[in-house]
Amino acid sequence: MLEFTWPWVFLALPLPLLIYRLMARAPRQDAALYVPFFSVLSRLQSDNENLRSGRLLNLICCTLIWLLMILAASRPQWLGDPVQLPSTGRDLMLSVDISGSMEAQDMVVGNRQASRIDVVKAVVGDFVERREG
Repeated sequence: MLEFTWPWVFLALPLPLLIYRLMARAPRQDAALYVPFFSVLSRLQSDNENLRSGRLLNLICCTLIWLLMILAASRPQWLGDPVQLPSTGRDLMLSVDISGSMEAQDMVVGNRQASRIDVVKAVVGDFVERREG
């Protein structure tokens, strides 16, 4: 199921249209001008149809980009059925000193002299083997 995390973002969809309607147009400056090459300009007017189709394509692209940006900003998420995860174990973290002092041979394991780190390894290994789950 598609769900939007921030559905209120869709309220911004009409924002470009509101800005276009509320912003004042720039004043038009009509000036009389003698154009000696008016015939050339009038022939170019027929090419203006391509310009109009370009404007339409530009409007379509800008609208599509705005819609996709709003859609992305609403954080769509595809949610499926809930999956039950097994909780049969526990996470444990052991902190072990591995400094040079752990090499001291001042411990006894199985009637023999052992270093501190060897004793820790034996105790932790036994602990891990006896764990269930």
